Amino acid sequence: MQTRSRWADISKIIFCFFVACLVLQNNSNGSSLSEYFDGPTPVTTVASCPGLRVLQQSIDGIDTHTGAGCETITLQTDRTTLSRILFPVPESMVIDEFSAQVWVRCDHPSARLACKILLPASQSNDQRPVQVFVSGPSSTTASRWQPLMISNVPEILQSQLPALRAQHGPQINLDGAIICGLAIEIPLGATRCTVSIDDLSVAGLITTAGSANLSTSQSPVSNLVQNTGNIPAGDDETAGLVRGVLEVDGRPFFPLAIEHQGEPLARLAQLGFNCIQLHEPASTSLLAEAEQAGIWIICPPPALPDVDLKEPEKLPAFSEKWNRVLLWEMGRSLSSEDIPHLAEQVRRLRICDRRQGRPIIASADSGLREISRHLDMLVAHRAVLGTSLELSNYLMWLQQRPRLARPGTPLLATLSTEIDSRTALQAAMLSGTGNNGLPIDEESLLGAAFTAIAAGSRGILFSSTRPLNGTDPETVARAAAVQTVNLELETIAAWGASGRFTADAETSDPEVRAMVIEASRSRVVLIWRSVQGGQIIASHYRGDIPRQEQPLNILIPGIPEAHRPWEITHSTLRPLQHRRVTGGVTMTLDNFHAAAVILISNDPSATAHVQELVRRNAPTAALLARSQAASAIARTRRLATELPPEALGHFPVTEMLAEAQQEAQYAESMIAHDPTAAVKKLER
Repeated sequence: MQTRSRWADISKIIFCFFVACLVLQNNSNGSSLSEYFDGPTPVTTVASCPGLRVLQQSIDGIDTHTGAGCETITLQTDRTTLSRILFPVPESMVIDEFSAQVWVRCDHPSARLACKILLPASQSNDQRPVQVFVSGPSSTTASRWQPLMISNVPEILQSQLPALRAQHGPQINLDGAIICGLAIEIPLGATRCTVSIDDLSVAGLITTAGSANLSTSQSPVSNLVQNTGNIPAGDDETAGLVRGVLEVDGRPFFPLAIEHQGEPLARLAQLGFNCIQLHEPASTSLLAEAEQAGIWIICPPPALPDVDLKEPEKLPAFSEKWNRVLLWEMGRSLSSEDIPHLAEQVRRLRICDRRQGRPIIASADSGLREISRHLDMLVAHRAVLGTSLELSNYLMWLQQRPRLARPGTPLLATLSTEIDSRTALQAAMLSGTGNNGLPIDEESLLGAAFTAIAAGSRGILFSSTRPLNGTDPETVARAAAVQTVNLELETIAAWGASGRFTADAETSDPEVRAMVIEASRSRVVLIWRSVQGGQIIASHYRGDIPRQEQPLNILIPGIPEAHRPWEITHSTLRPLQHRRVTGGVTMTLDNFHAAAVILISNDPSATAHVQELVRRNAPTAALLARSQAASAIARTRRLATELPPEALGHFPVTEMLAEAQQEAQYAESMIAHDPTAAVKKLER
């Protein structure tokens, strides 16, 4: 009896274990549902889309796949679009066992079944969970019943992660992904389409908590109809290329960009930069910081998925988070061998970037004409400052770039803010100077910038290998130099962005260049000293540049009778005496040192605009000149104490320092009533 009882207990245990296994297996495989479309009312909903209309939607009992009925929908659209017919399903976890199938008859090919996925761990700009579609294989025939299927949803979703991060930002996380609906996707052109739907079956549903209590108004399906995730939202500031001119908010824009080395963007904006340049796609935090600082971004696009371009609708659409990107950079130092890859990437980028007119740029060493066919702007990259390339030769080289490229391709120039690191290393080893880099002198930097603008460059990309927010003397000097140059360039940015070269002006000094640029019935004359070797130095060049300012006579051709000239100073517009002679209009700059700008116009709005910029920047210019003068005096005094007396000889260092200190004090007293003269004296 005991043996029989023992076997009975064992049998009960085995039976319970078997039942538990069946329950666990059923739970792991999930539940299922079916829909046969036999009811009197339609089951699906057509997602709203611009230009898409539903002409007819009903349950039809003619020529069904099986059963008594099927749902038939007729759509019409006036543009290329991706239509979606939505099915409500309970919220379900994304598992490997999930699968769905539906039978369709469509008079257009390429229909496919898709899952609507909710990503609770990732939020869009409206603080809602991101919703995305993942699609199964497309149909290959039309006008006959065929099944559309989707399975392996986790694998498909994981493969789309790079595209999702490109569209919504790098914060996208797939943890806790939920299936919240199904959809039939049909790519359409400007046409009419009829589709019949029958026999939907879903397996592997693991419902989430609370999904059964969702009301119709709270159902994810109701959100699908209103989904506009693929349409970028408008931005307060719009940017793009219009007839070869880069514009922001409808106004010409001249990029002054610096390579970002981790500095706070507010500091770079304070230095006068309106763009930063990155070597990798911008992060979400940097995009937000740029928006707050009012700075634009030049960077490579995010990684694009390897999708057949015959199905462009599978490519992601960049969200509004990328709206702070001004230019997409597609590479540097490209050659003819890079053209196939460049062409493919540019095609994908233009499909993904729904913000029309955002320019694509790159620099090339060869094959300029072929490469520029795929670009909107070409970057002219060549080192000039700190090299043996003379500024006059650099000007000719820049002027030749557009002739080698696709006609009408705008140009961007690159300039360095510091001497090449290898040269700085040699200087550091020989003299101890250059451990933190060798900054370019502001006069050399301004001369090179004037050269680039005179050659037709539509922006300047400054290179930098070290942060500009350091406290070492070299970094402080470099930051002051670029800020001084940016103040000068800001006043002529409108002519740099949209102007055109009209003539060379003659000067009384053969080593001074003067070129006329015209835009909107106004002209600016850029004047700079282009001496031999002026591009190779790292500090003030005192060989060919005179120590004291000297008068400079200028003959400018092609000036209309009603136009008047003004010299743009550090604090105001100073009218210039002028007279007409054979060959143009002649005028004199009484105190010319290294660079100057003359405005010639009869347009009150142009003069008022420049006057406002000059007055706004006058305090900053005075502060910069004051700090640079104090730094130069302190640096010279420190050097004089470090050198042995034999090295100085009879050089009157003490007297020179006393004179410089006296002139600086005199300039300080002049700042209030004559800022221009004070700044000139401090700079000298």
